[in-house]
Amino acid sequence: MKNKIFKIFGIILFAQVFLYACCGGKEEYNIFISSITLSTLDATGSNPSTVTNEDFRLFIDTNFDSELVTSLVQKSGFINTANAVTCLDYYNVINPVTNINVEANVPLFDVPAGESLNNYIFVAYMFDTNSFGLMSDLISELNDERNDTTSAFLKFNTVIPIDTSVIFKITLTLENGEQFESSATEVTFE
Repeated sequence: MKNKIFKIFGIILFAQVFLYACCGGKEEYNIFISSITLSTLDATGSNPSTVTNEDFRLFIDTNFDSELVTSLVQKSGFINTANAVTCLDYYNVINPVTNINVEANVPLFDVPAGESLNNYIFVAYMFDTNSFGLMSDLISELNDERNDTTSAFLKFNTVIPIDTSVIFKITLTLENGEQFESSATEVTFE
């Protein structure tokens, strides 16, 4: 009987060591925005010089960098080892986005040039281009600690007048006051 108990104990101990050895520990990373690019797109996905309102989209591509903060070795003991082989790392967003502003170099929708057009914009993400949300949703998406990139389409909820040539600019403001800016190429609406 003692022999069976030692064998069972040995198997349990070996299983915990084996499961934990597959993981090796958890690492903690700080992630932060490294760049943003704004471009104009039409229905074919190309960067047009002229476009119709129906086909027009602004495309935002945001990239993140990460830096290793700690690498923790955790001892499993006789605690829950079911998650030991998943090796989930921890990510901390450093300097999250506090504000996003999209503006134009010409007056649009009774908004002066250089002022925010955010109230006229809907956002769709690469993973769901048929569902549009608000600009505040984009801030939440950018501050998600699971990000290594965020790409989104912006669509205006109001028609831009024909023969209007415009350059759009986006500005991201981070918690520490740092700003990232990008301007799209000029586009004329037809």
